[in-house]
Amino acid sequence: MKYSESSYQMKHKMSETLRQELIRKSFSKITVSDIVAKCGINRKTFYYHFSDIHALLQWMLSSELCEILGACDRMGGYVLLANDVMDYVERNEAIFHNLINTAGEDVLKKVLYDDILKLQEHVITGFEERYGTRFEEDFRSFLVKFLADAIVGILMEWIRKRRYRDRERTIEYLRDIFQAAISGLIERRNHLSEK
Repeated sequence: MKYSESSYQMKHKMSETLRQELIRKSFSKITVSDIVAKCGINRKTFYYHFSDIHALLQWMLSSELCEILGACDRMGGYVLLANDVMDYVERNEAIFHNLINTAGEDVLKKVLYDDILKLQEHVITGFEERYGTRFEEDFRSFLVKFLADAIVGILMEWIRKRRYRDRERTIEYLRDIFQAAISGLIERRNHLSEK
């Protein structure tokens, strides 16, 4: 077995252990000692792979969300993304309950932001290709970050308050706002460039 494969397997083992712990208790109550004891490894092995428990959580969430985000297409990316992330949250309700209002919430928000930022690049490219245009690089960078912030903010609010927030309506609002906003921006910028 190659070194990188065995390293991945060890990370995966620790990630699965963290996942099982998160089903039972709050992230703030989980320690490195819990993980190493349940994995049957020593602390040195843990710290070889991860700098701390937050890094392990980040790796776990990134690995799982990477599969979800990779399935989103360009044009409907934010709608599929929201729907798939909401499915993921609902399938893992106990885990997310134990992440919210702890330091784990910040890690979740960072992972979502980093991954959604990459997806937004593809979404904007899709709109540019559809309309046969290209935003200036400075504006494009601003737009990608703005949209990623908006999506993460809405998703985090939904995760915190999902019992009180209608899922379908949230997705509908995201779709309508982003399609209208991006299409309108492209049309406006094209109109201004024609003058």
